[in-house]
Order: sequence, then C-alpha cells, then structure tokens
Amino acid sequence: AKQRVQSELKVIDALDFNAYFLITWDFIRYAQSRGYYHIGRGSGANSIVAYCLRITDVDPLDLDLYFERFINPHRNAPPDFDIDFSWDQRDDVIDYVFK
Repeated sequence: AKQRVQSELKVIDALDFNAYFLITWDFIRYAQSRGYYHIGRGSGANSIVAYCLRITDVDPLDLDLYFERFINPHRNAPPDFDIDFSWDQRDDVIDYVFK
C-alpha cells in the first residue's frame, strides 16, 4: 500500500493534480462535517490516494483496481471524480465549493 501511495503521488505531482485532489478532499471534508453521506465512484475509485483522503470508500488494493485507468501520463484528459450527494444536501455542498 505504501509503495502504491508513493507511486500515485509521483504521478499526481508530475501531472500537477495536487490542487485537484486537495480541493476535492476539502469539500468532502466539509460535507462529512455536516453529516452528509457521499459516494465516490467511477475511475476515481481506482486511486489509493483518493481512498486515503476518504474521497471514496472503495479500496483499490482490495479490488485489484488500476490507478492508470484514472490517471496516467499518456492521457490528455484531466481525471474526474464522480461524487454523489443526496438531492437535499447537494446544493449546500455546491454553495460551499463556489464560496
């Protein structure tokens, strides 16, 4: 797990996605502080860094998921996290993000 974290962090840093992960972590942290439940799914669940930051509850090591499906140096498109909130909590989280 430690080797996987170090490997992912190198790629995240090399592709300049540090802020992307930290911003996502921040609004997830906000939502959790309000008692909101979220689901982090899609290819973002392939990241152990996302798992460690609690962006997703999916353990990619346990399910043998490949980080390169989410981020890799040969892909031009930026990664995306698919994060779902309940309809009655979503507006508050979006408002937090914009503020």
